[in-house]
Amino acid sequence: MSQTLIILSIIAGILILLVGFVLIAAWRLDRRRKNLPPRPSFRCAKCGSDQIEVLSSGLWDGRDDEGNHIGGIFEYGTCRKCRSRCARHFDDRCYIPSDAQWDDEFKPIEKLERSIENWPFAADDDFYVRKASLKKQQAVEVSQFEV
Repeated sequence: MSQTLIILSIIAGILILLVGFVLIAAWRLDRRRKNLPPRPSFRCAKCGSDQIEVLSSGLWDGRDDEGNHIGGIFEYGTCRKCRSRCARHFDDRCYIPSDAQWDDEFKPIEKLERSIENWPFAADDDFYVRKASLKKQQAVEVSQFEV
């Protein structure tokens, strides 16, 4: 009986130390985050306005030239003042994205929105377009034979 009690007390002690370590680490991380300077505002690269309508934002990760792991926040939007496209990534420099970059970001989103709008017929939009045009073509052929 005493061996079981010793083993349970050792396990309980380890668990208490582990919980204490996690709480202290979380507290230190929270303090460190509060000391960070605020992120600069998202400004238009063309006109300098800070009135940006953010269309997409999120987290990204990758590797730098030396192979080190890097990551950060990305944002894409349009300027409400001059209506130009704006973007920024890890270094907080705003720039005007190329058409290819814009399409890479928004084509999947637009495709998803179209498939949601077409639900429950979202399996293959081209299939339904081809099927409708085939029905029209068959109707024209039938009407030609009836005359």
